[in-house]
Amino acid sequence: MLNNILIRNGTPADIDEIRRLVIDYGTTQWNVFPREDLEKHLDSIASGKAYAQLAFDENRIVGMVSFTIGSFYVEYESEASKQEPTGYIVEALTHPDFAKCGIGTRLLERAKAELADKGVRSIYAKRHEENRASEALMRKTGFQMIDLFHDPRRTTGSCKTAIERYSVK
Repeated sequence: MLNNILIRNGTPADIDEIRRLVIDYGTTQWNVFPREDLEKHLDSIASGKAYAQLAFDENRIVGMVSFTIGSFYVEYESEASKQEPTGYIVEALTHPDFAKCGIGTRLLERAKAELADKGVRSIYAKRHEENRASEALMRKTGFQMIDLFHDPRRTTGSCKTAIERYSVK
């Protein structure tokens, strides 16, 4: 199955397919992407302020990792690093029919490489503490949990958010 998967950078022409993937499969007990936030993020991708790595099986999108650069989670950075831009993984999602095939890992590795090429030294992501699939993806790609806290926006399970960080070597 993986031999047929094409991974490439997302473009403005992909926005409708990204939207469809997120709406159809992105809301789970662990993850909610409010529609207004999704539309703002898609606008950022379309305008080049945010980025996406996409996986396709023939002409169908089957996975995506979107990310951006800014001043995210600087409270976890050293004083010397606080002025440097950080990366943030906004969304990582694989179509359920393609889960556990390594697509998410390939996409996140490409996103990390792109962020590193843009000069980012620290990359952050957040996930629900009990989201085991997300936790496994983070570990496979070298992220480490650096904080865990009660998050009033979460309504399931422990209601805790884990902050993950990858330090570019």
